[in-house]
Amino acid sequence: MIQSGMSYPHPVLGNGDDISSGEELILPTITCNIFDEAISLQITELEAKHEQIDALIKSGDAAWLIRVNCPRTYYREAFISTDVHWEHKFDGPDFIGKVVIEISVVALKPVEGYAPEGMHSDYEGATFNINSGELIAIAPSYSFLAEKDFDALKAPVASLVKIVEGENDIGPFECSYDDDLIIVTLSKIDWSEYAAIRDRVSTTLHTSIVLPVLVGALYYLEEHGTGSTWTDRLEEIVNRLDLSLDNPLMSAQEILSNPLQRAFTEVNKELDKRSS
Repeated sequence: MIQSGMSYPHPVLGNGDDISSGEELILPTITCNIFDEAISLQITELEAKHEQIDALIKSGDAAWLIRVNCPRTYYREAFISTDVHWEHKFDGPDFIGKVVIEISVVALKPVEGYAPEGMHSDYEGATFNINSGELIAIAPSYSFLAEKDFDALKAPVASLVKIVEGENDIGPFECSYDDDLIIVTLSKIDWSEYAAIRDRVSTTLHTSIVLPVLVGALYYLEEHGTGSTWTDRLEEIVNRLDLSLDNPLMSAQEILSNPLQRAFTEVNKELDKRSS
C-alpha cells in the first residue's frame, strides 16, 4: 500500500510536506455500486491541483495509476488513466469484504530537470531526472466493503459477534478477537439461561454482553487495524457514523443506540407485565 511520509529520491506531491501546492491532499470522488454479479466503480475529480503535474498528465508524460486490491480474494489489478473521470465494472465474485483503492500519479516518460513548484526548502535549487514509472504524486487510500447483505447502519452486532456455548459448566464468559468474527463463549449454565431470554430481552443482553465486547473491539481496532471480517465491518460502521476511537466506551454506546437507556425501558416493560 502506498503510504505518505516515505522517503523518495525526489519530491512527491501528497507525501508529507515534500510539495506545498495550496491544496492539502489530492481528493478524488469515489462512487461504487454493488450488485450480486457486478461492482461498478467510478472515480471523478482526478486532479492533482498542481499546475505542473496536471500538465504532465494532460500531455501524456504522466498518468493516474489506480490500484484495486481485495485481500480476501487475492484480487489485485492496476489501471492507467489520463482522464479526470475513470470508471470500470468488475465481476461481483472477485470481491469479498474489504476492497482497497490506491491512487497515485506516475511518470510514463522520462522527465528531465523536474523541479515542481512548492518544493520544500530542503530541495531549494535542486532539479531531478524522473524515470518512466516513478511516482510523482499520491492520494490517500480508500476502501469499501463489497458485501451485498451488510448494512453498516442496520443491526451491526449480528454481523460482528457470534455467541457460542463453551466447554466449562460454569464461569465468566470469554471473548476472542482472533477469528473472522468476534467469538463470545458462555459457560454451559450461562448458555442455557441466555438461550431462554435472548429473544425476549435482547437490549438487556446488549448491555451485559455486547457492550463490553464492543468496547474491547474498538480498542483492538485502534491498536491492530483491519484484516478480518469483523474488523472490516466495524471500521465501516465507525466511518459511516463518523465516530472517534479515542473514547471506545462512548462510541460503543452510540453504535448500540444508547443500550443502557433502552435496557432500562425493556426491563420496566417486563416488570409492568408481571405486575398487571
